Formats: sequence, structure tokens, C-alpha cells
Amino acid sequence: MRRDQTELPSLALCALFAVLAIGVTLLSGGVYRQCTTRAEKTGTGRTALSYLTNQLRRSDRAGAVEVTSFGGGDALRLEQEEGYELLLYCYDGQFRELYAGVDSGAVPADGTALFPMEVMSVRARSSRIFLALTASDGGTWETSVSLRCGESAL
Repeated sequence: MRRDQTELPSLALCALFAVLAIGVTLLSGGVYRQCTTRAEKTGTGRTALSYLTNQLRRSDRAGAVEVTSFGGGDALRLEQEEGYELLLYCYDGQFRELYAGVDSGAVPADGTALFPMEVMSVRARSSRIFLALTASDGGTWETSVSLRCGESAL
């Protein structure tokens, strides 16, 4: 008789432990999903800003950086080796780059799509370039880059 009396509480404790373990697993799955979704949203914007910043720093020399418009929005034109340029812009819901000859007659659709992004805003003030990216969900990311060669780069 004593054995039967101890088996019932033991089984109840095991069942309670199993139910709690399943509950914790389900809850942590939801938290993980939220974290990865948030990281994806912010990761794209941060990656695009990092890419823009590195391209600007790479082209930081006198007369090599120009704020212009291309594809119906703001763009950066970065002079490359003789006769070539790199255009960075947003077009058709994508952040794009276009490496082409200076007078090649390229159109915005020719660029390579890098990231999903709706709008890129570029402003130059003195030797500083202000960049803002806006995603289709309304998220925005901003940064500024000070060119080392000063206003002569613009």
C-alpha cells in the first residue's frame, strides 16, 4: 500500500514538470521569433548605412564626391578610376549601385539591387554629408560622414 501512495504524487510531479517544460519552450520560441524579426529590420538599414559610409570614405579625395539626383531621387556619384563612376541611389524599392562609364547613358534600372529600401536622402553641408534611408515599413536610419579632404571633395 505504501508504494501506491508514493507513485501518485511522483506521477503528478512528472506531469507538472512536462507541462511546464512545454510551456517554457513555446514561450521562448515566440521571444526568439521577435528578436530575429527585429534584427532583420534594423540589420538591413545598418548594413546599407555602413556600405554607404565605406564607399564615401573610399572615394574621399578632391572632386570625387557629388550629391546629385538619379532615378527620381537623391544619389551619390563617386568618381572611380579614370572615366568611371559609381552611383548609389534608391530606385523601385531597392537600394542600388551602378558602376558605369561617365557618359554611358545608363538608366536607373541598370543598377544592381543591394538592399530593399524605398528612399535615400542625401544632403551636403560644408565637408559633411548627411545620409538618411527609409524602408518600405517606414523605418529610418541616419548618419553623417565628414570628408577628410574637406569641401574640395564635393
